[in-house]
Amino acid sequence: MSVSINAALRVPGYQGEGYFFKGQRYLRMWWKPGTPEERKVFGPAKITDEWKIIRDAGFTSVDAMLPSTNDPQKVYAFSGNRYVRFSFVPGTPQESKIFGPAKIVDEWKSLRDAGFEKVDAVIPIPSTKKEEYEEEAYFFSGTQYIRVRYTPGTPKEEVVFGPTKITNEWKILRDAGFDTMDAFIPNSNSNTDVEVYGFRGTKYVRFRFTPGTPKEEVIFGPAGISENWATLREL
Repeated sequence: MSVSINAALRVPGYQGEGYFFKGQRYLRMWWKPGTPEERKVFGPAKITDEWKIIRDAGFTSVDAMLPSTNDPQKVYAFSGNRYVRFSFVPGTPQESKIFGPAKIVDEWKSLRDAGFEKVDAVIPIPSTKKEEYEEEAYFFSGTQYIRVRYTPGTPKEEVVFGPTKITNEWKILRDAGFDTMDAFIPNSNSNTDVEVYGFRGTKYVRFRFTPGTPKEEVIFGPAGISENWATLREL
């Protein structure tokens, strides 16, 4: 069977766990990288049954989930041309809305100027060299991406790079045949090299890279999601 996902998010405070979203459903799982060891923790379940803030925002599905690197329990959920920011405690009904829902282009100047009306995938960058900005991330939309520094809850934003074509700058994604992206999920929180799984259609690739440099290294793939993620077949 073919398997694909729309979004993914590490479970804050739980080593080796992640949330994976597809359509109107999601599940939570644990896995050991580089091995077939994995287990389901929760789900599959309807997103709107378990994520109150997302439901109240009118979202039945999500395109991307962006956590804060300083406080991973605070996340942005992107759906279509809108987003909402909230905090949550994994495994509990505790959720608190911080901002939204709002249109992406109304609040993210960098994304508006780049022509990004929606966000397909994100990669949070663990550290930024500019102290005046609290967060940094890559945003992917269609065949393009952009790197942005920003401070949540303020209009402070700075474009670091882009927008430009994904295949112009990400050799590993280009070689994998990925010209657009569905989701990323980090496998490390290093302040130098970043390791991620990148998902596109029914395939994925695991690789590490150093932000702002051409340094990239394939760890595994590209390969079929269904062949290597048994738990995700349930989505």
